[in-house]
Amino acid sequence: MSESLDSKTRSENVLFIALILINILLLLILLLNIAVICHVIKITYQTIEKTSLRSLLGGLADNQLSFWMNQNGWKDIENGFVFISNQDENIKTKNITEKIDLENVAQVVAAYR
Repeated sequence: MSESLDSKTRSENVLFIALILINILLLLILLLNIAVICHVIKITYQTIEKTSLRSLLGGLADNQLSFWMNQNGWKDIENGFVFISNQDENIKTKNITEKIDLENVAQVVAAYR
């Protein structure tokens, strides 16, 4: 009977450890998803309504929302908005120059006459 009890206890311990590991894995997946969403918000918005931000992050509680705002350097501003970043600083302009010679233009114009 003692061996049977020990086997049952071991099985319960293994099951308990497996459940803990599954919960840790789910928590890591959730944190990764929130981090990805925060990155998309950071490159998309300059300011956003706090209610919209909370919704995009999965309906977080106030303390959780404050944590992610601090983590990403977002600032609470007036009228229920959150300042995300100045997108003008993130824009990389590129000068595009095209070289069209007169022969190509003449052929296009001639084709439409």
